[in-house]
Amino acid sequence: IVRAGEEARGADVLVPLPASTGAGTFAMQGGYAFGPRLAVLLDIGVSGGLSPADFNHAVGSFMVRLRPTGRFWVAAGPAFGDLGYGYEGSVVPSGSITGSGLQGVAGVAVLRKRRWSLDLEVRYSSVDYDGFRATSTILAVGGIRHPAY
Repeated sequence: IVRAGEEARGADVLVPLPASTGAGTFAMQGGYAFGPRLAVLLDIGVSGGLSPADFNHAVGSFMVRLRPTGRFWVAAGPAFGDLGYGYEGSVVPSGSITGSGLQGVAGVAVLRKRRWSLDLEVRYSSVDYDGFRATSTILAVGGIRHPAY
């Protein structure tokens, strides 16, 4: 078992498992709104690593979103993850592992129209894999289409 920040030894090379890495992320949500304040969603986000070691992290979750005011909303729910990895020029084979955990998102609409809003979001996920936990905190800009009520 290798923990974040520790190193795993291959036959010919030393392969680090970074404690943290930068990434670019794309996320989408879809679901059903019961009204302007309550919705159930499927959220899927994919992050691609920006380091020499190739790490890709996909997190999906079933969330409940509450909108206590017209501009502020929060969502949370159980999550499932897939962590893909590969090391260029290494004898360590590429692969992926799966895990489960929790995800939460909070957002505020900075520009709001009748059917659309432009939001600033903070996304957090924590997924347990075999022997370690992967967490991510993401600052994002999102566009939301609101249903007609």
